[in-house]
Amino acid sequence: MKPRLVRRQANHYPEGYSPLIGRLLSGRGITSDAEASLELAGLLHPDSLKGIDEAASLLADAVCRQASVLIVGDFDADGATSTALMVRVLTAFGAQQVR
Repeated sequence: MKPRLVRRQANHYPEGYSPLIGRLLSGRGITSDAEASLELAGLLHPDSLKGIDEAASLLADAVCRQASVLIVGDFDADGATSTALMVRVLTAFGAQQVR
């Protein structure tokens, strides 16, 4: 059976976006402005992340002791960005053995 491509109609895109951005958002299942919002208010509060206090203490202790810290990330855009950001932040905090 040959696959059939179905294009979404323009009215399924969130309003106020260019056709290209609208198609990208729609392709990810985003159909409203609320779903497309990138405001900080839509993010989880850091305290809601399980183990965040322990992780912060572990990193702070490693920086103070000049222990080696290994940052592991994946290779997609947000993984590479967050890995680079962690290396820069830990180095700025004084860590000297960040890999």
